[in-house]
Amino acid sequence: MDLITSGDCKAIILGPRNAKGTNLKSVVPNVDEVVEAWRTKHNAMPINHMITVTEDMIQNHPEAVQEVYDMLKKGYEIAKEAGELSPAIRIGQDAVWHTLEVCMDYCVAQGLISRKFTREEVFAPVR
Repeated sequence: MDLITSGDCKAIILGPRNAKGTNLKSVVPNVDEVVEAWRTKHNAMPINHMITVTEDMIQNHPEAVQEVYDMLKKGYEIAKEAGELSPAIRIGQDAVWHTLEVCMDYCVAQGLISRKFTREEVFAPVR
């Protein structure tokens, strides 16, 4: 935050909670409405974070990949049961695939990737 307030850094990406108590202004003043409009238009939930593993891990340590996935899924279920889970948090291939397809459409249109990838190319096999 010091880099921003000192002027050494001109922009930063952060959520509204992190900007409280500062004189920072959002580039998108009505961000909640914009996100909801995008979500409604595309029937997709924006993805901020994903867990990734290398092909080496998938090929040489598939049990470790499965175990990490199982632990994340268990944590998700615990938070859900406790009522502490944001509806924005999704887990599992089915829950995020449509959003990834929308993102790939944008990436192809912008020339960032040459084609859309298949589900099998994107996801490791997990139960």
